[in-house]
Amino acid sequence: MESHPDYALCGHAAYYADENGNLIQGDSFRYRKSSGELTTEEVISSWAMATCSLLYRKSCRTDVIFPFQGSCINSDYALMVYMALKGKVFYLDELMGAYRIGCSGSITQKQRQNKEYFKKRRLEYVAMLDRIDDYSEKRYTRVINLRKRKTLFELYLTLRDGKSLRQYSDVYRTVPMKTKVKYILCVYFHSLYDGAEKIYHKLKGASHG
Repeated sequence: MESHPDYALCGHAAYYADENGNLIQGDSFRYRKSSGELTTEEVISSWAMATCSLLYRKSCRTDVIFPFQGSCINSDYALMVYMALKGKVFYLDELMGAYRIGCSGSITQKQRQNKEYFKKRRLEYVAMLDRIDDYSEKRYTRVINLRKRKTLFELYLTLRDGKSLRQYSDVYRTVPMKTKVKYILCVYFHSLYDGAEKIYHKLKGASHG
């Protein structure tokens, strides 16, 4: 950062760790397999860097509270977007930290256990994206709208709302195969969805164990 004053933010890849601090083998928080600059569009459209890896230039943060955050709790995402609008962003493809997942009492766990809470938080996130669109003077409307649609797709998939999911068939074509399977089960074979989800999480837990 000292050698590159035009950069406002940098971050890097990270290992995944369980709540006891044990690294999860074979998986990592990794945006891509090369280091380099991230465009503002990339920062808006993805969660490119682990929160624990973020380093930003203090002089670029002219607002104590991000002007578009509102009631959304995703301040780490707000920080990345804010800095991307202030200067350049650099991604280091090096595993130099650990991102803890699956922790009891975390916001993620609370959202998984309480669907209404999850819905509230996701809709607040979508509202923040609208405010980002206004704050950036509509320069990134296309990528923001795509991010909104992906977020709503994930929301209705989690809520098992097959009727609402049908509105996001364009997003369906861009998601990984396992998500496509969940979509098909939710929309066309709703009664099988719960069982398939339990099997998936059981297998995932076994592979991480």
